[in-house]
Amino acid sequence: MDNGRLSLDSIFTGRNLFYIPNYQRGYAWEDKQITDFYEDFKTEYFSENYYYGTILLQKIGKEGNKEKYEIVDGQQRFTTLVVFLNCLISRLKDFDQQDCNPDDLLARFVKNKGLYILSIQSEDNSFFTSCILDGNPIVELQTPSQKKLLSAKKRFDDNLRTCSEKQILSFIDKILSTEVLVYLINNSKEAAMIFETTNDRGKPLTNLEKTKSYLMYKAAVGISEPAQLIERIQERFKFIYRDFSDIEQFIRDENAILQYCFIAYEEWTNKGKQKGYQHYMEHMKEKADTFIQEGSKEAFQNYIDQYTLDIQQSFSAIKKMFKSNYLEFQDIISLGRVANFLPLLLKCYRKDGTSDKTQFKKICRLCEIFSFRVYAILEYKTTKAQSIWYEMAKNFKGDFYDLEGTIVKLIKSVKTDEDFINKLSRSDFFTTYSSQDRNYFFWKYENYLRDNEQPVATPMSHQDLNEKKDTRLTLTIEHIVAQRNSEEQSRVVSPKLPINVGSAKKFNNDYLHSIGNLTIDPQSANSSKGRSNVATKTSKFFILAPYKCQNELTSFLVGQKWTTESIEKRKNKLLQFAKKTWCDLSKFNNTSDAVNLPLQEEAEVDTDLET
Repeated sequence: MDNGRLSLDSIFTGRNLFYIPNYQRGYAWEDKQITDFYEDFKTEYFSENYYYGTILLQKIGKEGNKEKYEIVDGQQRFTTLVVFLNCLISRLKDFDQQDCNPDDLLARFVKNKGLYILSIQSEDNSFFTSCILDGNPIVELQTPSQKKLLSAKKRFDDNLRTCSEKQILSFIDKILSTEVLVYLINNSKEAAMIFETTNDRGKPLTNLEKTKSYLMYKAAVGISEPAQLIERIQERFKFIYRDFSDIEQFIRDENAILQYCFIAYEEWTNKGKQKGYQHYMEHMKEKADTFIQEGSKEAFQNYIDQYTLDIQQSFSAIKKMFKSNYLEFQDIISLGRVANFLPLLLKCYRKDGTSDKTQFKKICRLCEIFSFRVYAILEYKTTKAQSIWYEMAKNFKGDFYDLEGTIVKLIKSVKTDEDFINKLSRSDFFTTYSSQDRNYFFWKYENYLRDNEQPVATPMSHQDLNEKKDTRLTLTIEHIVAQRNSEEQSRVVSPKLPINVGSAKKFNNDYLHSIGNLTIDPQSANSSKGRSNVATKTSKFFILAPYKCQNELTSFLVGQKWTTESIEKRKNKLLQFAKKTWCDLSKFNNTSDAVNLPLQEEAEVDTDLET
């Protein structure tokens, strides 16, 4: 094969075999890219010499009489093309075709004498060849890239299902005449130098991919013998992409983890409203360029080596954190405000040498207290204190005892315990706070009862709290006195007076949405209760429920009735639980007095920190 602009007809001869190396990320094209790809070939139908972009190939040897090439860049486009061709050939078999033999096309584009024309990364290759190309049944999808490959195949099959024989043949002719710009390279150094300027089509590069490309390029041009360093970078990114594919359901954007790593391990500074951690790409490039300009090749090489190692180990640590059973960390995730804490927790996880991550879990517990007290109940925006948490991450060197004291100071500096409890006491608790925060509060209370009151029971899991797939099991808030039962609302307030609107209104204002009149309930059970009176709910549901927070409701009855006194007594018990759970900091370092740390609200900026 030669360099230059070549037609796909001359590349797919059946004598060339292509391999995607393991250091490349898995298949990542989504619906938008697949739609654009299909529409390009559809709308460019009659144009000549359609251009499909650039592909970097490195010759790696032979297999029999076939030439073997690694795809250094262009693997997403190349893979999509092979999947599309396979779907076209499969559709062509539906017609009695004489002039264009589907078997000949398969031998050129898909499989030749038992050898697949394209082999992708090892963890996905068996699925790709067996299920996508050969059409065997799918047992289980193991990776996000497999899901995307299957989605691409289904999209193409759906689009081609209504195409005529003439249209299918026109697609094939179009592909055969399509041209790509081929670069044949000799080594990883040359690949790194060319890659930086040739990624011109398909899904835009993420900052993580740009970082890999840029550092490989700088290694290629900055040091005299870059091969080993480039190979280490490639090897590390192989594990980075694998780790991210395992946690993509938790953290949507890989750039966020890259930024967490930067916050934790790089020396950045804030200048007024300019936050140093927001410019992590510029910082990395400037630092690398400075070493080169100063002629400090060893320092430059050490920087790239350490920077990529920190990224790899950060992705690995965050994967372990999210996949772990550490309840303290899972609590933070369940509260849904994890971004401010992750750089610090990432660093704590890596620095905690204890076998059960005891120190890491204590810091998680303090972060959970801050998250629930400050962000959930005291209603501070998450942009407040963000820089403080990021500064803590940057400055943390491994002294967990000192870190405890710093976080305790921060918690105490934001309002008082009394302010926190007063917020929980408000009569409009239900309408003030989100369902996520309400559910979390009562879920924690349920587990507190299961752990502290006889008979002890197995705690509810985080999965129970976060259940979304089965709506029948999704946790909701049940009003003990129903929201639309004005008759009972009136009786609770004025049991000796005739039912009147004024009493019902007073109950609505003072008691209906108070924590004392609320409990958790699965959606299905909540719906079944409807507007039932408390007596009916208690006899038929509450005492039989699998929740201690429902079973105990009979203990608050006054004269066998649910009254305003019942609601107050239950509220007081819930507040005592809250004090013990989120106000008692005696287990942590309290050696320093509280300080007035500035919690200015920071300007909302474009940031990758999302989960």
